[in-house]
Amino acid sequence: MSISNELWLSRKTKILGYNLIKQLNVGMGFGLAGYLHVNHCYNNHEAVLVWLEHFLTENPEIDNFNSIKTEFLKYFPESSYVIA
Repeated sequence: MSISNELWLSRKTKILGYNLIKQLNVGMGFGLAGYLHVNHCYNNHEAVLVWLEHFLTENPEIDNFNSIKTEFLKYFPESSYVIA
C-alpha cells in the first residue's frame, strides 16, 4: 500500500491560494503554519493552501479575493507586513 503526500484541495482553493501566495510574495520556507493555526509540518505554501481550504469550508459565502486576503492578513501582527 502506497501513501501519497499530496494535499487534496478544491480547485477553488488552488486558484485563490496560488493567487494569494503570488500577490503577497509568500516564500517557500517554513514558519507561517504557526500563525495560521495549521499543522507545523506544512511549508509556507502548503500552510496557506490548508488554511484557505478550511477557511472556505467554514465560510462558503466568501468568494471575493480581497475579503479572503483581508481575513488572511488578520492572522499576522501588523508589523510583519506592509500592504502596498
